[in-house]
Amino acid sequence: MAKPTDADTDVNLEPGAPGLGDRDLTTRASLPYKIVGHRGNPEHFPENSLAGFKSAAALGLDAIELDVQLSADGVCVVIHDIDTLRTSNQAMNVALTRFSDLRAVSVHEPERFGEQHYPSAIASLKQVCEVLRDFQGLIFIELKEECYVTAEGVATGTYSRKDFLFAALAESEIVAAQRVIISFDEKMIALAKATDKVPVGWVMHRYDARHKVIAEQLQPNFLCVNERKIPADGSPLWPGDWQWFLYDIVESKRALATTKQGAVFIESWDPSNLA
Repeated sequence: MAKPTDADTDVNLEPGAPGLGDRDLTTRASLPYKIVGHRGNPEHFPENSLAGFKSAAALGLDAIELDVQLSADGVCVVIHDIDTLRTSNQAMNVALTRFSDLRAVSVHEPERFGEQHYPSAIASLKQVCEVLRDFQGLIFIELKEECYVTAEGVATGTYSRKDFLFAALAESEIVAAQRVIISFDEKMIALAKATDKVPVGWVMHRYDARHKVIAEQLQPNFLCVNERKIPADGSPLWPGDWQWFLYDIVESKRALATTKQGAVFIESWDPSNLA
């Protein structure tokens, strides 16, 4: 099989093409929420793929979210997991592998799509930002913890939290006006906020009193949490100088319900379904 290349990321963006259907999200102005493509448009394309991001941009979404790990040679790699096994069936640890070697792996998600999207090369953050340079919405860049620290606090790669942040800022400079740095790691968010170069969003593991205290200390621009963790009784979300970002919602009825609690950004695995 051929080695993945950037030329393999072309996608049909004509009306009715997979992932676009008959919906036109550019007419969604009346919606009370903003739609975010979770890892692109992964219901129809491999997650975090250039093809998926092109499709998401063509939908005219309000925002796109992507995940970043840091390679062994300091390149920001757009992939959710610390290894490539789930999306490629080839196991390579991103933090311990050079980007040139990672590029030889096709992350076309064979378990979900078979060979439909083969080959699909792993992209760098810089490559994704170049594809999205004309995108008018926000770009939420999630910096994943696994590539620089484990749950036990032991470094897995050769780079520090600061190294990772500044690499991400450098590679995403072309979309500086649209980017938002997000992370589960509150120390990363504090560091990013201190640079005064970028809006930030904290992704919370839980919606509880302890996380509320941290949120009030961090004062991020966005608070992000799984929609299943917010109050089920419909009570308002914590007030503050942040905007609420909920994931992962796939039905417009549920999205509308959360806006009554204060949600603004709704991230979806199938963003066209929320129009």
